[in-house]
Amino acid sequence: MSSRAQNYEFQEWWNKHREFLDKPENTAFLTVEIHSPTVDKGHTRSARQLSWLWLLKFQQLATSLAWLTDGFIDLVRTANRRIAASKTDSPFDSSISSRLYRIIKYFLFLVILLLCFELITYLKGWHFSPPSVESAEAVVERAYAKWLEIRVNYLAPPLQSLTNLCIILFLIQSVDRIALILGCFWIKFWKLRPVAAAEYVGRENVEDYPMVLVQIPMCNEREGKDDLALVQARWAFVNKDENLLTRLQNINLSFHFEVEQQVNGVFINFFGFNGTAGVWRIKALEDCGGWLERTTVEDMDIVVRAHLCGWKFIYLNDVKCLCELPESYEAYKKQQHRWHSGPMQLFRLCFVDILRAKVSFGKKANMIFLFFLLRKLILPFYSFTLFCIILPLTMFLPEAQLPAWVVCYVPGIMSILNILPGPRSFPFIVPYLLFENTMSVTKFNAMISGLFRLGSSYEWVVTKKLGRSSEADLVAFAEKE
Repeated sequence: MSSRAQNYEFQEWWNKHREFLDKPENTAFLTVEIHSPTVDKGHTRSARQLSWLWLLKFQQLATSLAWLTDGFIDLVRTANRRIAASKTDSPFDSSISSRLYRIIKYFLFLVILLLCFELITYLKGWHFSPPSVESAEAVVERAYAKWLEIRVNYLAPPLQSLTNLCIILFLIQSVDRIALILGCFWIKFWKLRPVAAAEYVGRENVEDYPMVLVQIPMCNEREGKDDLALVQARWAFVNKDENLLTRLQNINLSFHFEVEQQVNGVFINFFGFNGTAGVWRIKALEDCGGWLERTTVEDMDIVVRAHLCGWKFIYLNDVKCLCELPESYEAYKKQQHRWHSGPMQLFRLCFVDILRAKVSFGKKANMIFLFFLLRKLILPFYSFTLFCIILPLTMFLPEAQLPAWVVCYVPGIMSILNILPGPRSFPFIVPYLLFENTMSVTKFNAMISGLFRLGSSYEWVVTKKLGRSSEADLVAFAEKE
């Protein structure tokens, strides 16, 4: 058996190509480098998947645009409806009541103009090296140098004086608010409250004494207080959680009844009659001159006259009378206008009578300085002047210094104290701050109109309410409580 001859041609071909691959310049053909992937494990999308993805994004965009358009249209319709309602509700000339708002518009235009001017000077770099009138070359540069001179010599000093005055008034009002809070804590700690001299539970013929008359000391047939003219109960609101406006109103009114009325009733025996939820002694009404219509706050008028005649008042914080809050901004604004213009009318009419009254000096001082000046005049004055006038002007007049604690810390602390009677309102503290600054314009306008007898001070518009004090609403309110 013969062996198979070797294939030298294949051997020569293999050796030839091996020599070619073994050369250094050709080693790249033998090296395979595997780098880590630049992205995580995933699959590339196909054309159909990309088309569906873009269609989904377009659908989301169209839905968002439709939602924004619908919201904008609803906002415009609501604004037009409210403007029309405000024009038809008031029988008085709106030109008189809009003077302050016209001034505010001019002031806003001036602020925007100054802002544009300051922006130009900042872009020019003049804030870092203020030019002088002598060295200024361009017209704008010369105007800016003149503006700096006027600002330093003529505008900043009176603004700083007004700022210092408002800070002093702000601190006085804050001290008064803290004193009221401490008085309320004292009442809660010692459980101070008006109590009847006799206990009626368990006695004979209990049905002869209805619970309402037993709860109100003046009406108890077995208890007589000859110097007691008024018993005021607390308001409780059936619609306090209806919307944001009613929640913010409930913050103010909860502090008013829980703190102001209760402290004044316990320690001073004098407070403002709230118009409803109270019982008067007929003899006291006749003694102080009866019910007069000379102001838009006739309930406060009769309280002041009765106090000057020596009568006392009792406030019952645990007896609640169900009431309703206005749910529209127009109704609330008109109510606040009446509540803040009427006291100034009354103060102008009763100031001489207070000085001549045969009561102690402490009662006169409390009525003039605390009841009228501090809580009815100074409060709306400094709220509007400090936060709506001085604070914006200090941005353009840096020479007038406004401390940060006046702008931030003290208002925050005061707002927290206001919310203490209603702890569930703490989430609304920021809207409450903004809302109070907004309403300070209306309150200041009302205070000025009442003090100087402007036409809008005699405006009387019944506060519109929706009549939620039905049987179902009362049952729902009782279940919440």
